[in-house]
Amino acid sequence: MTKMHEHDRLGRVRRSVGLDRLRYIYHLTALRIHSEIRNYSLGFLWWFLDPLINTAILYVVTAVILQMRNEDMALNILIGLLVFRFLQSAITKGAGSLRPAFKLSERLYVPKYVFVISDVLAEAFKFVIGTTFVIALLWLLGRGDVSAPQVLIVTAVAFLFSLACASLVSVAAGLVRDVQVAIQYAFRLLFFVSGTFFSLEQVPTEWQTTFLLNPFALLIQEYRVALMLPEQLNYAFLGLLMAVSLILLAFGQWILIRYDRVLPKYVI
Repeated sequence: MTKMHEHDRLGRVRRSVGLDRLRYIYHLTALRIHSEIRNYSLGFLWWFLDPLINTAILYVVTAVILQMRNEDMALNILIGLLVFRFLQSAITKGAGSLRPAFKLSERLYVPKYVFVISDVLAEAFKFVIGTTFVIALLWLLGRGDVSAPQVLIVTAVAFLFSLACASLVSVAAGLVRDVQVAIQYAFRLLFFVSGTFFSLEQVPTEWQTTFLLNPFALLIQEYRVALMLPEQLNYAFLGLLMAVSLILLAFGQWILIRYDRVLPKYVI
């Protein structure tokens, strides 16, 4: 009986700890969202205005100045920017997650992975709002090709991929500040090679498979398929990306949990 009582007690303790960490994630995510809204006079309206303004700028440069106009170009750019900005923001914010966590740990212990997850969730919330806006816009334009199940599938893969990358770079950037600078350069390159402002059809046929091996390019293309094109998703490539993301996520989270209390000692 004593062992049974001890086992039940340990079970209750583990459940309590698990619920506490879920509460941490919820409150930190809400805090990040509210903080971003309060930082600007227009608040969350910038979540809609930012992609629209950047779409207009890119459309003028590509379609008007460079004469690279094609069918649905403005919508392609809007969707491309929405997906790219989510991945960029989630990974970048994740890269800077641990330093605030180290400072807070001096007063209150909170598992480090909680900060990474909450940063990515906050960006994912903004992305879902943006995607809902795009779906409403497509509906107003009379586009009936939106596939809700496909949108959910690609969103799940994008979230797992961004969380996996954020978990890994959070450790590297927490230990070496220069990693965040390197990440910024990497995103500048990815912006131009991921189809953010051009479609897959504009890529030479012999290079399209190689092009889709870029996770950013794949996710942008598959979002366009789910939202605009009467086609099936590339489940083979998405499945491969999900498998790789799960492996990287498990490894990144293992590092954050295994070395949770050790990492602050090695911060540069």
